[in-house]
Amino acid sequence: MDKTLDPSSPVSRFIFDRNQIRKNEPGVKYRAFLPGADGTLSVYRVLNLNDEEIWEIAVRHVEPGRGKKALARGDCLIKVFQQHNLQIEPDEDPPRHANIVGFPEEKDLQKSITMEIAAQAKLALRIPGEDEA
Repeated sequence: MDKTLDPSSPVSRFIFDRNQIRKNEPGVKYRAFLPGADGTLSVYRVLNLNDEEIWEIAVRHVEPGRGKKALARGDCLIKVFQQHNLQIEPDEDPPRHANIVGFPEEKDLQKSITMEIAAQAKLALRIPGEDEA
């Protein structure tokens, strides 16, 4: 298991709501990167994983708790979060999981930060049926 926090390492944020995906100009909306009520954002460190292996993380570890399938994911580099003074805290529960912490409490600042993160994120849409072999 890769535990590196190299700024150039990628992380994935799984997306379950259509309102977090831009349709006209495909991309990730800022809402996908807003922290939860506990002030953290759940991501997965995906260095050296191919697309199929990344989706397998969603199938095994994320979707069961949500009760639905991920529609997409937003991929970006750790340095994108670090540029906004956010920290990545790996916890390996489940494997490769990490929390992004350090978001300001002010909602306007959270929106500003997450808009910049979303602008640098790459949207990866899930292909229907790809995990149903």
